[in-house]
Amino acid sequence: MGIAVTEVNRPSRMQYFAGIAIIVITSAIAIGLLVSGALNLVRPDMSFTVPGTHQLALNSSGYYLLFCEEQDSGSGSCDAISDMDINLYYSDSNPVELSYPSSDIDYTIDGKSYSSIYDFWIDEPGTYTLVVEYDEGESGLDAVIAVTGFDFMGAFAASFAIGTIGFIVGIVIVIRTAMKRRSIGRRAGVTPVDRFWC
Repeated sequence: MGIAVTEVNRPSRMQYFAGIAIIVITSAIAIGLLVSGALNLVRPDMSFTVPGTHQLALNSSGYYLLFCEEQDSGSGSCDAISDMDINLYYSDSNPVELSYPSSDIDYTIDGKSYSSIYDFWIDEPGTYTLVVEYDEGESGLDAVIAVTGFDFMGAFAASFAIGTIGFIVGIVIVIRTAMKRRSIGRRAGVTPVDRFWC
């Protein structure tokens, strides 16, 4: 009486590449989210003519930049900003620290040119008060300040989640494929050197 032999097909090598492709694609998406957020950072959310006092509705915690809008000579420019005192306050007149950006950011959008002047970080969303004024007794040209923000934590969390999940799924596919091929290869008499890839 003959013995029935059931042939078990090993997983295709293509599953290795599928796992690696998932890791590469999700990593690219994660990086793209951060890059997209950084590009949006230089698109003004709001702008104001200064000197003056203005209310900023900042809807998320995170990193923000103040830009000055370059204008034609005689109608106000970034040069006027250097003669102004700029202060930012939260509730109860709590000052927010303004720092010089670690690197200058200059860009042109919609025909307008901007240069970074300060950056700041807020821990709580809310309404902030921007006070820009010349020293007492002094006056000068008006200027335009633009404010833009980047929800770093939100972008980081999204990119981290996508990158991590993609990496785990890809690694699981590669490992499971290798283990199945190794197990079936052993029963088929494949040499140890060839078990992983054969």
